[in-house]
Formats: sequence, structure tokens, C-alpha cells
Amino acid sequence: PQVETDVLAASFRQAAKDLKVLVNNPSSFPDVKISVNRKEYAAHKAILFAKCPQLLKKMVSDFILKRKVGTDFLLQVNDKIVLDGTPDNVLLYILEYIYTGNI
Repeated sequence: PQVETDVLAASFRQAAKDLKVLVNNPSSFPDVKISVNRKEYAAHKAILFAKCPQLLKKMVSDFILKRKVGTDFLLQVNDKIVLDGTPDNVLLYILEYIYTGNI
């Protein structure tokens, strides 16, 4: 019914507002940087992975060897995604859309 639809819509709007606070916010415990034309933007791997699999693919392709431990190698996902050629002002809109579903 309508009341449930309204409550659900309000919940989605609030979630979008809560997530928007995280966009390019260095104090929100980001764990990845997106570099565009030498300018860096703070982001969160979990959100990028969930909402934008293309960035997941980019990060996985950028695996790096961290160090050798005994007979094993430890792998670590690169903590920086380089997207040179993308206009930096456009990246903020893209991040906002990924995080909130809105522009």
C-alpha cells in the first residue's frame, strides 16, 4: 500500500543523503584513491565494488606483488585507480552517482 511505498522511498532518500557525505571525503575512512590528471579523490572499495564492477575489474587487473613470505607471495590490490583522460569535474559527478544513485 501507499504508506509502505512512502516509507520505503523516504528510507532510500535518507540512505542516499548518508552516502553522499562519503563522496570524496578524506575523513570518512576511504581505502582507495582515484587519480585523475594527477588530482586524487577519496573513495571506498566496498561501495565501488558493489555499485561499479568496472572499477573492480580495473583494480583487480592492477594487482601488485607486495612481498615474498617464505615460499608464498602476498598480493595486494592497488590502492589507487588511475583514470587519466577523464575530466576531473566529471569524476565527482560519477562518484556521486555511484554512491547515491543521484546526480
